[in-house]
Amino acid sequence: MIAKIIKGSSFAGVLAYILGKAKGKARVLSAEGVRADAEAREIAHDFELQASIRPNVKKPVCHTILSFSAEDAERLSDEAMTKLAQANLQRMGYGETQYLIVRHLDREHPHLHICINRVDNHGKTISDSNEKYRSTAVCKALTEAHQLAWGKGKDAVKRHRLRGNDQLKYQIFDAIKATLPRCTSWRMLVAELQEQGVETSFKTKGKTEQVEGVVFTKDGTSFSGSHIDRSCSYSKFSARLEQNLIVTKQEEKQAVPNPALAVTEGFDAVVDELTDGLFDSTSPAVDVAELAFQRKLRNQANKKPKRRRL
Repeated sequence: MIAKIIKGSSFAGVLAYILGKAKGKARVLSAEGVRADAEAREIAHDFELQASIRPNVKKPVCHTILSFSAEDAERLSDEAMTKLAQANLQRMGYGETQYLIVRHLDREHPHLHICINRVDNHGKTISDSNEKYRSTAVCKALTEAHQLAWGKGKDAVKRHRLRGNDQLKYQIFDAIKATLPRCTSWRMLVAELQEQGVETSFKTKGKTEQVEGVVFTKDGTSFSGSHIDRSCSYSKFSARLEQNLIVTKQEEKQAVPNPALAVTEGFDAVVDELTDGLFDSTSPAVDVAELAFQRKLRNQANKKPKRRRL
């Protein structure tokens, strides 16, 4: 059991999607505080009425997707999935608010969508602090408690069935997975991905030069690294590239009979050369050439299409 959480401002948009599947491909399992047998726009009105109590909440919509392994398909009846969804809601702090649980039947693996109001029945805003970490812990606990199968991750996804943005995201993910192990710098990674049709740019914090994220673009559509996969954040990439470089330098040293002749300049630059203000103290160090290369990429980022969040 895994969860994906998406925040938004439009109840109508989320409900149009989760209720708009072809006939027989979507089934309402449970509803709390909203009509379950009405049109999507009418149900959206129910959510909006309660959300209007807190007009300062810009993103009152919490769209949670719960996915299960195909191995558990026979065990996951509508009743069983409803209980799991409600248990997830309770543990995530959404036990006293409006929600609509809808099961989709358009994939091999069982999954459902939950539209949740972040403004609860008492007019209070439900906190989303540390939400991703809490969600991971909740899913793990429910998976173990109900003896569900652990998902096999992206490797088990049938690529040929993907369409649109999902297809592009997996194409980028597969390109990264194939390329990253042999790269020792951002310059190398960007060049390798470019050969596979994937462009790379960086986003900075406010008007500063402090890098806080990486964006990948393919066929005119852009995704932040974290939207490709949790392992694709800027900090995790930088750590992996630095690790690759260290391993490479160690291998080079072992290949040179005289240690004094070992090539160390590149590694020394990674360790010692820092540019103040570009990275915070927790970011992996990079060499001067790497910094210049990243700055060039950021300057080109304005020419890229706007990143589209899913």
